[in-house]
Amino acid sequence: MSEAVQRFAFDPLLAAFAFALAMASASALLFLFDRWGGYFGGVVSPASQKLAALEGLRGVLAFSVVMHHAYCWYFFTQYGVWTTGNSVIFARLADFGVIQFFYLSGFLFWRKLMKTGRIPIAKFYLSRFVRIGAVYYCSVGAAILLGFSLTGLKLQVSIGTLASSLLPWFLFSLGGLTEVNHADIARITCGVTWTLALEWLFYLSLPFLGWFSRNARRLFFYAL
Repeated sequence: MSEAVQRFAFDPLLAAFAFALAMASASALLFLFDRWGGYFGGVVSPASQKLAALEGLRGVLAFSVVMHHAYCWYFFTQYGVWTTGNSVIFARLADFGVIQFFYLSGFLFWRKLMKTGRIPIAKFYLSRFVRIGAVYYCSVGAAILLGFSLTGLKLQVSIGTLASSLLPWFLFSLGGLTEVNHADIARITCGVTWTLALEWLFYLSLPFLGWFSRNARRLFFYAL
């Protein structure tokens, strides 16, 4: 490991400085965009329909996950292992970012349920599918094609086994990160699709949760 990377990974003060620098840059951009107005001003303005503070927090969380993956990629190119080594800071960046994203999703959707009492099911699921599906199917499809190339483009299993192994990938990893034709697709994707399975389970539970949000007594029993 190079001295610069090692120092950045294991020096808490340097990591804290980098985080403070990122926060200062975000604050400066917020100030400038608010002054300039226009589209960016509308996004960051408290009067916007979006929660400006949470939009900024999502950016910080996304940046933390990107930093974690970038560091894991460095180790993978050097040693062939997807890991953060002994760096506690970089190991926690992804956990922190993903967990906070889950909290934000729960808060925002529950906030919508409390305001309206319902979510238009067909429109909601279609919008989620369109938003997530395009990138997901492109990346997973490329990983599956790469997996077939690694197995010599030859069918190593029965058609039934192949179909059953592909099904969880078509269902946004619901059912696990299965091997396809004896190729470890999860290793190719670095296993990052596991969060989508939890995300879709949450989406599927929203109609049930909405039933509680429409009645104070039901909400009390749900809280218990």
